[in-house]
Amino acid sequence: MMQATIKSVRGPDGRHDPVMAILDVDPAYDEGHQAEGEPSIASGVPSQVGSGVATTSDGVMLAVRSRLLTACLSRVAFLWDVRATIDRASGALRDLNVLPPLVRLDGLGSLTVSPRKSSGTLPQAPPGGFWGKARAAAAKSKEGGNSSSSAPAPYSRVVPSMSYDPHRHLFTWALPADAPAAAVGHRADYELESLSPNSPQARKEQEDRLFFDKWVTENGGFVKVWDFSLVDALISSMGPPSSSPRPPPKMPPAAVMKLPTLAASAASPQSVIAGLPYAPITAASLACACLSNDGSKLLVLAAPLPGAVDTIDNGTAGAAQSSSSESPVKNQRKKPGGGKVAKPKVMYVNCTPCHSVSLAGGAMSPFARGSAVAASQLSPDFVAVATDHGVAVAHLADGESWSSKLDSLDDDQRSGDFVGTTGTSNKDDSSTLICPSNIPAGPIHTIISIGGVGNRPGILFVENHTVYSSRLGIIRTSNDQKQSLVEKVDLPDPVVLCKLKLRRSRVPWKTIGSTRMANFVQSLQPMNPPPQLISSPSGRYLCLYWRCEKKIEILHAGSLLARETNPGAGTANASDGLGQRVTPYIESGSNILSFAWVGDDDNFAILRQRADPSQTESKGLNSASSPDKGKRDQPQVELFKLAEVKVDAVELAAGASVAAATTVRLGTLTVRGGDRFVPNALFGGPALCVGCLSPSGQSNNVGGDEGIAYFYSRKTDAIEKHDERAVAYTTIGTSIPYPDLVAWDEYGQLCAISYGSRVAAYLSEESNFILLGSVRVAGSNSSEELPLISLKFIHGVLYCSTQSSVHVIFLGNLEDDNAVCELDSYTIATAGVPLHGTNNPDLSSPVPVVAALMRPHILAYHLGGLLVSTMCGLRLLPLSHPIIRIGTLLAANLIDRARKWILAIPTSEHDNLAHFLIRRGHVDLAINDLNGLSLESYIDLCMRYERTDELERLIDAHGSEVVHNISDWGRRGEADGGYSAYFAIGMYMLGKDRIGCAKELVTRATESGVSELLVDAMKLATFISIADQPGGNALMQDLTNAMDFNSNGQLALVNIVN
Repeated sequence: MMQATIKSVRGPDGRHDPVMAILDVDPAYDEGHQAEGEPSIASGVPSQVGSGVATTSDGVMLAVRSRLLTACLSRVAFLWDVRATIDRASGALRDLNVLPPLVRLDGLGSLTVSPRKSSGTLPQAPPGGFWGKARAAAAKSKEGGNSSSSAPAPYSRVVPSMSYDPHRHLFTWALPADAPAAAVGHRADYELESLSPNSPQARKEQEDRLFFDKWVTENGGFVKVWDFSLVDALISSMGPPSSSPRPPPKMPPAAVMKLPTLAASAASPQSVIAGLPYAPITAASLACACLSNDGSKLLVLAAPLPGAVDTIDNGTAGAAQSSSSESPVKNQRKKPGGGKVAKPKVMYVNCTPCHSVSLAGGAMSPFARGSAVAASQLSPDFVAVATDHGVAVAHLADGESWSSKLDSLDDDQRSGDFVGTTGTSNKDDSSTLICPSNIPAGPIHTIISIGGVGNRPGILFVENHTVYSSRLGIIRTSNDQKQSLVEKVDLPDPVVLCKLKLRRSRVPWKTIGSTRMANFVQSLQPMNPPPQLISSPSGRYLCLYWRCEKKIEILHAGSLLARETNPGAGTANASDGLGQRVTPYIESGSNILSFAWVGDDDNFAILRQRADPSQTESKGLNSASSPDKGKRDQPQVELFKLAEVKVDAVELAAGASVAAATTVRLGTLTVRGGDRFVPNALFGGPALCVGCLSPSGQSNNVGGDEGIAYFYSRKTDAIEKHDERAVAYTTIGTSIPYPDLVAWDEYGQLCAISYGSRVAAYLSEESNFILLGSVRVAGSNSSEELPLISLKFIHGVLYCSTQSSVHVIFLGNLEDDNAVCELDSYTIATAGVPLHGTNNPDLSSPVPVVAALMRPHILAYHLGGLLVSTMCGLRLLPLSHPIIRIGTLLAANLIDRARKWILAIPTSEHDNLAHFLIRRGHVDLAINDLNGLSLESYIDLCMRYERTDELERLIDAHGSEVVHNISDWGRRGEADGGYSAYFAIGMYMLGKDRIGCAKELVTRATESGVSELLVDAMKLATFISIADQPGGNALMQDLTNAMDFNSNGQLALVNIVN
C-alpha cells in the first residue's frame, strides 16, 4: 500500500467548508490512462497546473487520469481532475497532481451559500425556512438543551445522499421532502437578462415562479441528476485558459425528479438509491429504489431523462438522439453571435411507480418495517434492506420481468444462496402455467449493413417508438493502435427511419410548462425497455420483440436502408432503389411468448397464447386455426414464411404503396410430448428448437420440472418437394435438457447450447449431432456461476456473456475426426477484479479488462475489437492480447496473419503457446515457428504427432547436443532401471525406418563416453543389427571399445536387453 497526501480539498481555498463525501466519477468506459500522443483533456482546460506531471504515457512512465467529486458541508460540490505518474518498472508513484476544480455543483440549488468563514456555524435564515425548520427540530428534540438559533441543523450533519452511475455518466443527489423551493430550483446557475418591470416577460416570469412553487409541493423528496458527459463542453465554452485563477463555472442539473408522497423522505442517505439501471425499464429513464413512507414496501420509481423527452418533442423535425449510447441531455443551444455553448434547461419531472416488493410476510416477519436500503451498480437487481426484524435481500428483476423474490439473511438455509434463483415470492404463482425464461431474447442494437459512409458498419436501434440508424463513430485513428481497455462507441447523427406502427400514439409523458431555464414534464407511466432486435438469416428482415409486452413487429431491412439515403427519411414510404415504393412495415402480432427465425429462407416461428382462444383475427399473425381440443389454454407453435412482393405486380406498376413482403401461414407445429409438456421457448437456427416445461403440479415426467427440448426440421422428401408446411416438420435426434440459449455458426455446422454457466458445443453433420465438448464459463471468482445471456459464433470463435462479463471460447481441431476437440475459455472483460489481480506477466493466461458492463450482447468485430450492445450503449472490448488475437485469426483461417503474432511472442512463452496451438489443431505452427521450444517439448511433439522428418533433421544437425541433454531423461527416480528417453527415441526412429538416424544416436552416445548411454546404445545397436547386420555389428564393436572393463577383465553388460 502506498499513501500520499493529494491536496487539502476542504474547499477550493483549502481552508473552509470541510468535505463530507468523496466520489470517484470515472465512467465505466473510460480508459483511465492516456496512451502516447493522446490529447490530455478537452480543449480549453489547462493540461498542467502545479507540478510538472506528465500528461502522456511512454515506455517508462504511465500517466493516469481520474476525476473525483467532493461534497462539502455547505452542500457545494466540486469536480476535480487528478493526474498521477507511475513508474512502470517499480510501480512507484512518481508524481501526483490535483488540478483546480473543473465545475461547481450546488446541491441545494439557489439556497446554496458560499463556503463559510467558520465551519461551526450555519448561515442565518429567517424562521420557518429550510435551515430554520432544521434548527427548531434539533432544539425541540434536545432535552434541556439550548434552543438558540445557532444550533446545528440535523440535515447539515448528514452525509449527502449521492450516487454515481458509471454506465451513463450520471451523478445524482437526493433532497428530503421538506426542502424548500429555493433548494430545488437552480435559477442562480444561469446568467439571465434582467426584465423590465411590468413587461409581459416580467409577468410571465412571476407566473412561472408561482407555477414552480406549486410544483414542488406534495412530494416525497427530490433527486437531482447531473450529466457529467457535458462537463468538457461547458469548460470549453468558458473561453481559453487564463493564467489568473478564476472560480469554476456552475453546472446546473440536467433534471430534477420529484418523488411521490408514498415514498419515504430522502433526508437519509440510506432511504433512497438513485441511478441503478434495471432491465424492465429503458436506460433512457432514471430509476430510484426507495422505501415506502411506512417502511412496509420497497418501491421502484422511474422518470424519463431529458434525452428521451427531447427525442419525442423534436421527432417531427427529424432530430434523433440516442440516450442509451450518448448523453441524455441534447438540447444545447448556441449563444447568438458567439461560439459558447449555452447551459441546457433543467427538466423538472415527476417519478411514477414501476414496481413494489412487500417486506412483510414470506421470508420476513409479517410485521417487518424497513429502515435503510443498499445496492451496488455491479448487481443492481439485488437490493439489501435493513428492517427491524433483520436484513432482507430483494431480487427486483428477473431478465426483463419484475420479480418479488425476498430472502432473509437470517435464514441459515438461504444465507449463502440469496444471489441465486431461490427465494420466496410474495405473489402466488401456483396458477401460472408458463414460466417465462429470464434470458433476454437479444440485443437492443443490431448491424444491418456493412460498408457505406467511410466503410463503417451501420447500426440500427429502436428508441422511444422510433427506428434509427447510424454509422459507428471512429474511436481511434488507426486500427494498428493497441486497445487496452473498454471504449465507448458513439452513434453520431442517427437518422429516423420510421415510426413503429403499434406505438405511434403511446408517449408516456407530456410537457406541462416551460420557463427561461426549465421545462416541466408530467410522466404518465414508466418507460418500458426497448425491443430486442432479431435479424433474419438473410439479413433482409428484422423482428422487433417487446418481451415484456409479448408483442412483435417485423420490418423490411432493405426499405429501412433506402430511407437512410433518402432525403425524405422517416416518411410513410421510401423507394428501394428500383422504382418501387414499399413500406418497411410488414406485420405485427400480440400475445407472442417467443419468436425465432427458422432455416435460411426467412421463415419464422412464433409461440403464441391467445387470451381468448375462441376469438380469431382476420389476417396476418393474429389469424390462427382452431386449436386442438384440450389445448385451447396452451401455447401453440405456429410457422410462417415471408413472401416478397413481385417486381411486376400490378399494384407497383400503378404507383401504389405496398408492403415489401406479406406473411403466409404454414400451420401449427405438432410438439412432441403431448399433454406432458407445454412449449415455453423457441430457439432459431437451421433447425427449430422448442423448449418445453411440464405443466404445473406434474413432476413425474421424463423431463421432470427442468423441462426438455427437441430439434425440429423438415423431412427429406419435404425438402425435395419444397414443402414448407408445418406438417412436414418432424423431430430429429433425441431430446436434450431445456436450454437457456442456442446459437449456430454462419454455416449451420456448429451449434452451442448453454445451461446456466456451462456451454456445450456440437458439430451438426448430415446424419449426426456430435458433442464436441463442454466448458464452464467462470466469472472473476472461480466459484462464481452466472447464467449466460448471449451466445454468438463469429468466424469460428464462440463468444458469450453474462450480465456483467464477456468471454471467448476457442474450439479445438475440427478437421481430424479421431482427435478430441479441446475447448479453451478466456474472460475478455468482467466487473470483478480477478483473484490473482490484473498484473499477470504470463502471456498464456490473458488478464481480463475490469469494466462495468450492463447485460452485454455480442454483435461483431470492429476496429480489431469486439463490439457489444449494452443497456447503456455500444462498447468496444479489446482483443489485443496475443493469445486471444492468435486464436481469432486461426479460427478465421488467417494463418499468415496469426504467424506474425506468433513470431512476436517471447521465446520464454513458447512452451505454453505450443499447447494452445496444438489444441487448436495447428501442430505444424508449433513445431516449425516456435524456435523457443524446450528440447523436451520439441521431441515430445515430434514423436506424439509423428513429425519424423523434423526430429531426424534435429538429430542430424545437433546430434551431440541432443544426446548430451537427453542422457538422464527417464532415469531419475527409477529403482529398477527401465527404458530411458534416449532408448525410446532410438526405437521410435527405427520403427519409422529411419535406420541412419538411429545409427547417428549410437555414434553420438559412443563419443560421449557416458556409461549409462553406452549401455542404452548397446541395446539400440542390437536392434539395429537386425535390420542392418553389418552396420549394427560395427556399432557394437565401437561401443565395446568405448566401454570400461572391471578389475577381472569382464565387461559390465548390465541390462543390455531388458
